[in-house]
Amino acid sequence: MRTINEAPMLRLGDRGPAVEDVQHQLNVTDRGVGNSHVWSKTDFLEEDGAFGALTLNKVREFQQVSGLQVDGIVGPKTNSALFNPQADRVDQAQGTAINWTLLARAAVASLQAWVHALQFGRSAPAGNLAIFVEALRVHFHIRLPGPPTPGAVGGRPSANALDLLEADDRLRFIHQVFDDVDFVLQSASIRDGRVFHSVGVKQAEVLRMGTLSAANAPVPSRKGPIHLICFPPNFAITTRPDVFRTPHQQASTVLHECAHYVRPPLEGPAHVADFAYGLPPFAGEANRRRTSHNYQQLTADEAMHNAESYNLFAEHVTFGRDTRFGRLSDDLATFECGSKETCG
Repeated sequence: MRTINEAPMLRLGDRGPAVEDVQHQLNVTDRGVGNSHVWSKTDFLEEDGAFGALTLNKVREFQQVSGLQVDGIVGPKTNSALFNPQADRVDQAQGTAINWTLLARAAVASLQAWVHALQFGRSAPAGNLAIFVEALRVHFHIRLPGPPTPGAVGGRPSANALDLLEADDRLRFIHQVFDDVDFVLQSASIRDGRVFHSVGVKQAEVLRMGTLSAANAPVPSRKGPIHLICFPPNFAITTRPDVFRTPHQQASTVLHECAHYVRPPLEGPAHVADFAYGLPPFAGEANRRRTSHNYQQLTADEAMHNAESYNLFAEHVTFGRDTRFGRLSDDLATFECGSKETCG
């Protein structure tokens, strides 16, 4: 889906949890640090979710001190200023996710060229082909022969012709997803309200985001629900042990949610869902919501429709390793063993 949805605006007369979140942010911002800085001429707002005259005046005052257009409408720029820590983190994560996506798309193109080389007796493409083949096996469960080792004696690797045709078809789908994700990432802007949207605690509860760090969710607007990638306050957290949101994890979240956004449920069998996440790694441990099997147990068809497969494939080709067990150290032998009990 190459639709670039725009975030809704809040204005006089609106009601609901989104207005309540704006009122709360206006009150928090007005208090300043240690109550030492107060910019508003009006009293603190009652956080009742009703965008009335007092809220309108307070929005205008905030816009004036923030150097924004003073129109009393909470549009994308005012919204991102009110939720500035979220917006800052999204900007950083978006840039990283763009880089990962470009590398992933190039890796898939190399894998397509490798399939064609195997089919028609051509030479292997340049680049880190061995890493790409391994990433394809681990994250999409598609097996291709590895490239010939330089200096090795022996013939070219071979594969079943039907398997190569099937791999080529799946790679075309995967490449298109990464191409669409790249288009969205290049077009999205939380500052301008395109695709990305900051929400507060109350609206996150209504959108059923719970403790998630982001979600592709239908946001109410005057024209009806708009699907956006929404970021609640905990997306900006990087230090709390129970949340543990590092910059790289934030980039992973952005790429993961973009995979949902470009293949939404309305696309039927092309929908990119959450079959399983990269962790936990061991067989028999269920995904936290919908499935009864984990990442290792996905079929190839499930994996190519699984959002986390796209994220982890992109990380794998970027860092040159499977990152599920950390970017600085791996335990792939234990992972590939498939069970805590049978690993020696």
